Amino acid sequence: MNLEEIRAKYTEEEILKIKKNSREIPAYAGDSLDKLVLQLENLRRQGKINCFVNFNGTKLYSIDVTMDSAYKECLGCTRKTWLKKEKKWAEDYKTKTEKWKKEAEENLPIWIEEGKKYTHPAKFESWEKNVFLLQMEIIMV
Repeated sequence: MNLEEIRAKYTEEEILKIKKNSREIPAYAGDSLDKLVLQLENLRRQGKINCFVNFNGTKLYSIDVTMDSAYKECLGCTRKTWLKKEKKWAEDYKTKTEKWKKEAEENLPIWIEEGKKYTHPAKFESWEKNVFLLQMEIIMV
């Protein structure tokens, strides 16, 4: 069944009654919203309109779920908008990481000299070894 057929066949009251008597389909840690919506849409196509899944506290029903309705309900925006936000976040993260790496590479010698002043002589060798390892880690990122 598609959404148009459901809207033509059932009244709002009947849809609410079906939702009230729906059975829960388990969602597991790591299940994406996309995967769960596709699962519910597949159940609806099979005629199983009385199923729901709980995604982070939001119930999504096979009788009326769409990808955009699920994204709006769970994340407050359409899937397209969410993907744009996700892409921007990744780009911003990459930019910030590159900036931090550049600053760290430039300032590391200064920080090492400054750290030598505050490191206890008995711990200096261990400190120097750790600083070297961290320096290599920064360069490799």
